[in-house]
Amino acid sequence: MAASGGYYTSVASDAIYVTPASSVGSVGVLATIPTQGVPSGEIVSGPDKGSTSTVPEVRRRVEALRRAFVGSVMAERGDALSLTESELSHAKLYSGAKGVQIGLADAVGGIDTAIQDAAERAGLSDYRVVRMESPTPSVLSQLGLSADAASGGSASASATFGDQGVETVHYLMIHGSVAGPRTEVIANASA
Repeated sequence: MAASGGYYTSVASDAIYVTPASSVGSVGVLATIPTQGVPSGEIVSGPDKGSTSTVPEVRRRVEALRRAFVGSVMAERGDALSLTESELSHAKLYSGAKGVQIGLADAVGGIDTAIQDAAERAGLSDYRVVRMESPTPSVLSQLGLSADAASGGSASASATFGDQGVETVHYLMIHGSVAGPRTEVIANASA
């Protein structure tokens, strides 16, 4: 999915690949109308954190963000887009196939297609792809404990910061030198 902020970060890419049923677009901004003061039962880090903005101030910020977002998409994809700036501002979410059709994405293809394209753009003919799975966490780490904690020691950092049960991010990294004899493309994916 490359929608809203996800699409915003993708739009400057040399190429955007999607699957037919993926989601792209949602070029827009969402904001919550502020309440006066801090809602009961909430603790904030500072006096302005409780949203003392007025409704007109929030509307101005949202409009400024919308113009920046839509402007970025038009600047990066404008020649390929079949949407007008006004249509793009409707913030519609499209399937991957429709996204290619209207110019929000370049082609249907998965990670292998993207890797091949990146290698071609870099002028690489001799490269290899290594796929690595994230290490499987131990039962103790899934419970928020380290081996030391189970035997009376302190809890691990992961327990302290609460990453149990969270799926890890998928990474794609290209490293090496284009001028060098060999560049490796590494995809790190987790299940």
